[in-house]
Amino acid sequence: MTQQVELSGDQQALISSLIAEGVYRSAAEAVADGLRRIEKERRDHADQHAALQEAVRAGFDDVDAGNYLDISTPHAREEFWDAVRTELDARAAKRGHGTQASRCSRGRLGVTTLGAASTCESRIAGLHGH
Repeated sequence: MTQQVELSGDQQALISSLIAEGVYRSAAEAVADGLRRIEKERRDHADQHAALQEAVRAGFDDVDAGNYLDISTPHAREEFWDAVRTELDARAAKRGHGTQASRCSRGRLGVTTLGAASTCESRIAGLHGH
């Protein structure tokens, strides 16, 4: 099927550049690849959306079944954060980091890596390789 499409000057220049660089052999090939990428992105987005919906559904099912931790009291919150700090320490040790979990201001959890001071968020992100 042949269909004509109007392109802006910038789009035409981009296609011409991609052809000149040898990325594509023709404008039709460039447009077809662009459409394939859009289709893939839409499929990926739909898959991610379905996975998120399933995770939310599973979370609500857990709550309905009573499988949750009530942290409404200060003692329960402290126990929760102790468990989080323990898990962070274990993960850091597994990755070979000399990291110790510590409490940050306003009760937020942070991690002090080799004595370096930084924000809670960046210290936690460091454990996850970000």
